[in-house]
Amino acid sequence: MHDEMLAEEMQDAAPGGKGTRGEVVRRVEAELFELYKDPNLDVKPPQLMQRGGAYYSDAACELINSIYNNKMDVHVVNIRNNGANADLPDDVSIECNAIVGSFGARPITVGRFPRHLVGLLQQVKAYEELTVEAAVTGDYDTALRALLANPFIPGIKVAKPLLDEMLAAHAEYLPQFKIR
Repeated sequence: MHDEMLAEEMQDAAPGGKGTRGEVVRRVEAELFELYKDPNLDVKPPQLMQRGGAYYSDAACELINSIYNNKMDVHVVNIRNNGANADLPDDVSIECNAIVGSFGARPITVGRFPRHLVGLLQQVKAYEELTVEAAVTGDYDTALRALLANPFIPGIKVAKPLLDEMLAAHAEYLPQFKIR
């Protein structure tokens, strides 16, 4: 659903739209911080349902309970792959089901993905790793390669102007980058 998802994102980001996910999260968090200043607040604020993370606090409490009480139950966590997904290197971070107890979390092995999904899985992981490398090093070429690895970016004619625009718009937060 590439075209449909892109159209929805573009509509949200356009003037008069609800904003990008980042913009929505920033607005909601500002509202929540104001609400949380009130020591008498005793209800779950409805804003939590707006940011796509309505049940994170419940999940976090359950995860803490599992570790503290060595419950050995299953949670979805971000964890080092360690062979859980045979199509990715052991040292990458993945989100998967894991057994959680006082020892921490151990990923549940899923083996290999269906052949038609392996390429996309590896492409998205390459995008993620290159993005992190670019953020740490401030290397423009690595950032450009990251965008080119993203399955939503059709090529260099889109990637380069997009990267230049993002770096210019967020220069104060990305001092490690030098705009070309």
